Amino acid sequence: MVKLETVRVYPGMTEELLTSITRKHPHWKHLVSAVDHRVDRALANLRPYAIAYHRALLSSLLGWPPPPSIFEFRC
Repeated sequence: MVKLETVRVYPGMTEELLTSITRKHPHWKHLVSAVDHRVDRALANLRPYAIAYHRALLSSLLGWPPPPSIFEFRC
């Protein structure tokens, strides 16, 4: 029986965590790979929505991006 523990994952640590799991349990390699692929596909579908939401949030809260300024260049 495998004891499940709570693991805190920090950005950039995911690959290390998956590598350690597959080293510790080589028979889980295909399962970990399949789950990783499914998560990547799901995140790829959500990415455009997250970007649009982030832009809308910046626009509504911070007024970003600022309106283009009129700059006159004189020689």
